[in-house]
Amino acid sequence: MPEVSIILPVWNAEEYIQECINSILNQSYQNFELIIVTNGSNVPTLQAIEQIKDKRIIRFHFDQPDLIKAVNKAITESSGRYISRIDSDDIMTLHRLQLQVDFLKQNPDFAIVSGEIQYLGDQLKNRGYFLHVNWLNQLKTHEDIFLNRFVDSPVANPSLMVRKEVFERFGLYKDGPFPEDYEIVLRWLENNMKIGKIPEDVLQWRDHSGRLTRNNDRYSVESFYKIKAKYFTKWFLKHFPSKNEILVWGTGKSVRRKSRYLSDHGLKIAGYIDVKPHPSSNQTPVYHYLSIPKNIFILSFVSDRKGRVEIFNFLTKNGYQPGIDFYMMS
Repeated sequence: MPEVSIILPVWNAEEYIQECINSILNQSYQNFELIIVTNGSNVPTLQAIEQIKDKRIIRFHFDQPDLIKAVNKAITESSGRYISRIDSDDIMTLHRLQLQVDFLKQNPDFAIVSGEIQYLGDQLKNRGYFLHVNWLNQLKTHEDIFLNRFVDSPVANPSLMVRKEVFERFGLYKDGPFPEDYEIVLRWLENNMKIGKIPEDVLQWRDHSGRLTRNNDRYSVESFYKIKAKYFTKWFLKHFPSKNEILVWGTGKSVRRKSRYLSDHGLKIAGYIDVKPHPSSNQTPVYHYLSIPKNIFILSFVSDRKGRVEIFNFLTKNGYQPGIDFYMMS
């Protein structure tokens, strides 16, 4: 029986699919099965897959595009102790499986493991995505991942290896108006699943105009904020059951719009924080950052990367502890 089951959903990836599959079949670690689920793929993609023959490949097909159905089908049909995810336009580095299997065997208290990522794309044209990959690579430990989980998805889904029992305990990917790969990571972290990080490249992550994350509303900025608000509120009310109000750092229109998602889940915005003085009014107060009220949890909604670092440094310098007194949420 294979020790690792590699989950590969495919939709119209004729340009990249053979390179992806070959990077899997040529791994230095070989005790795996590769489960390919084509979902609504075009004929050139299906033909490209059929050209590759290997007894470790198991195939399923759906006529209509449905990523979540495809991934969940593959996980349900898998035989391995470990589930490895990859997307059809990405590339596994040569020793990825060996590194991740060894990590999980040597660290039984960890449920999931990721690794560092190489960005494949136009760094100037798609600067935001390039900087996102750099940010991911700066998260080195489970603690880094946990404390930054509300900034953005703190791991790249196609870089993960997960103990199969994690899916059995906490469920498969969920379908809804939210990024399913981010939701499941928040769900795991909510349930105290530890995520490790290999300090080596495990994935070449391709960025191009056809990526699903660029063309589906479930991956919109608003969808990310809604799922962040849901899981942050659950965490906050669990840890501070006698409180239901927070301060939000930021005052712009987008910050107030994001704040409404928190209010929808029962949190009260006691005030906003800004670097500029604001005149008093009958509306929700705005506090100067040098006059922040004490003993109220702070949530920073400042998305600017430089500003986020400056706020983090200011708060920690003044005795605030991340995850105890404040969280960053861009």
